Amino acid sequence: MFAALASGYAFYTVFYSYLIAALLGLVWGLMIFNLDRYIVSGMRKHDRFGRELVTALPRLFLAVIISLLIAKPLELKLFEKEIEGELTIMEEQLRARQVAEINSRFVPELEKLQAQQKELQTQLTNRTAHRDELRRMAREEADGTGGTRIKNTGPIYQVKKADADRAEQELQELSQTMNSQMEYLRARMNQLETDRQQTFEQLPEQSLSGPAARLEALHRLTEQSQAIAWANAFIILLFILVECS
Repeated sequence: MFAALASGYAFYTVFYSYLIAALLGLVWGLMIFNLDRYIVSGMRKHDRFGRELVTALPRLFLAVIISLLIAKPLELKLFEKEIEGELTIMEEQLRARQVAEINSRFVPELEKLQAQQKELQTQLTNRTAHRDELRRMAREEADGTGGTRIKNTGPIYQVKKADADRAEQELQELSQTMNSQMEYLRARMNQLETDRQQTFEQLPEQSLSGPAARLEALHRLTEQSQAIAWANAFIILLFILVECS
């Protein structure tokens, strides 16, 4: 009966059908019944203890295996609330790993593009600052607040103004070249962000509820909690003792 109940619960966590779980649990219970009947009926009394022990060892081993198979699903049911909480944590961790894996596919290229964009912006800023500096020097030369300190628009001013005009021309040409590059970088970055968001949206909803996930959750709980570990061990030991006796 214990075997039928335990396997019925185990099968329900796989098929989520009461009918299938009941039928398979019944079949499993009948199989365990026949194995136990074989163990009991196969024992024979002998004159020597050693011979009896040798005869009993395979049956004791089979009894231990049967008791473990019966105990594990019942443990999952007994610790069901704790396991459900741990499964939620496992789902969140799995989701975080999936997000990290997706980011690892997109973030390196995004960071590379951002670095290129920043480098272009820095070059443009430096050229703009250089142009402004040449303009300031030409202006101060003209109004006498800098340079030769003589207010005039003579040859020195003309040279400085020519430098400022040349810097302005170079800045305009550079701006046109960089604008096309910046536009490409922005378009590529937007495309990568769109692809990343679509990949996030296509991630299936993770629902860890199968027997394997529940066993993993129970294992994690026994590692985290000494009380659950002791309870788990004593439940297994109880079934082993009952079955072997």
